[in-house]
Amino acid sequence: MTCDRVDQCGDASDEIGCVKAGGSTCETHGNNGGCKQLCTDLAGGGYICACREGFEPDPNNPKDCVDIDECKGNNTCTQMCLNTKGSYLCRCHDDYENNVVVGAMTGKDCRAKGDPADVVVAAGDTLVQLSLHGGGVNRHAAAQAPDDDNDIISLAFDGRRDMMYWIDEDDKNVFRAATVKGNQSHEAQKLDIDWAGMGLRPTAVATDYSTGNLFITAVNDHINDITRKKRMSEPMRAADFGSVLVSLPDGRYVKKIISGHLEAPTAIVTLPTMGKICYSDAGLHAKIECAQMDGSHREILVKDLVFSPSSLAVDEGKGNRIYWADPKYRTVEVINPDGTGRITVVRDNNVPVAIDVFENHLYWLSKKTKTLFVQDKFGRGRIQVLASNLEDVHTVKVSQRFARDSTRFKGGCASTVCSHLCVQLPDEGFACLCPDNSIPHPDGSCSTPRSEPLTMPRQCSCTNGGTCKLDGTCICTSDFEGENCDRDSSVSRKVRKLR
Repeated sequence: MTCDRVDQCGDASDEIGCVKAGGSTCETHGNNGGCKQLCTDLAGGGYICACREGFEPDPNNPKDCVDIDECKGNNTCTQMCLNTKGSYLCRCHDDYENNVVVGAMTGKDCRAKGDPADVVVAAGDTLVQLSLHGGGVNRHAAAQAPDDDNDIISLAFDGRRDMMYWIDEDDKNVFRAATVKGNQSHEAQKLDIDWAGMGLRPTAVATDYSTGNLFITAVNDHINDITRKKRMSEPMRAADFGSVLVSLPDGRYVKKIISGHLEAPTAIVTLPTMGKICYSDAGLHAKIECAQMDGSHREILVKDLVFSPSSLAVDEGKGNRIYWADPKYRTVEVINPDGTGRITVVRDNNVPVAIDVFENHLYWLSKKTKTLFVQDKFGRGRIQVLASNLEDVHTVKVSQRFARDSTRFKGGCASTVCSHLCVQLPDEGFACLCPDNSIPHPDGSCSTPRSEPLTMPRQCSCTNGGTCKLDGTCICTSDFEGENCDRDSSVSRKVRKLR
């Protein structure tokens, strides 16, 4: 009941604006009871002031109303939000377009321009490619680890350079190749990083599309299982097994930027427009933490009700909101990069273990059911199955030119020259870094001599399951031939004639 001097809503909203003294009504003094917007007479005498939709009572004057800034809350704009008096408007970034342009729905379904998107799932030693625009499921290896029985545990795309990176857990190395285009495989190039010499094992990789830099989480190589156990038979102390490193796209000039108070890093994402990285720690003191790209100004975003965060995704177009999956709680949650607005968007017994977000959709993998699901990124509507029978899944990523590069951000590194490494900092700043075991000079250069880069893998036009070599040429399967594997092989033609 309203206006009974009992806070039944918990926030006093059922009591704010109540006037019962003297049996007055809204029209007693001919002034709408002094209410600035709505006035309603009460059955037992008196009246209550209220606000129209999009407004709320002024905390300094309960008879007055102030505008609600919907853009500060969990609004349902796909990307940008513009607050208006009593409402809000949604807008899309330049490289996205409105799929719905009717009234209030404008800007609530922003679709990326350019080539159609693919969803790529790391399953065992292969990357399985799934088209989102009618191309079906391509279950041949879109990229393949160098040897059989290997395990791809992390995947990242650089849309500006058409490159993809992955970590092979068994080989304990990071590899790269040109981004897959259609029905083709790619030869892997191992990056020039001496993990064995550092005594480390990579666990997750992310790219900064503005510089091309790689950010890689790692643990000490003697640690066999970095994940937190569900039960502990005896008290344990948190250990500093984890670290975060940065390098050029080919692995040169590795520098450890974060170590200490990091036990079991499982995932990492970059926020180039903010000059930050965020990473998950599934250790004894599980957390989601962010830092500037030079490793400074570390800040814990989430430390309560998080147990075993296994995957991260960032929605750059929506203010860099950060999503994470926690299999222990069977949830996917999201939070603003300043630590506010935490909400749960998935709670499902299928147990989400890996996630990515693109346009209006959240994609998540269940290792329990070997299934890829897709749903609205705000948690609305139904969950749909996108693919099933996916063996030994570890990660899922959307591959599209503007999937993570929604604003064409340049940053401070675009206008400066560092001798070895340049990382973005907040407010379009930058920092020049030197590799480990290198001495920085007063002019910002480093004592370590520069080294020749690895040859960048080239894009190719291989079709029909052909394998792209690093130089862009094709190796065709036995059924096809030609420069791009686009013709039936002579052997295949002879076999058909014999039939």
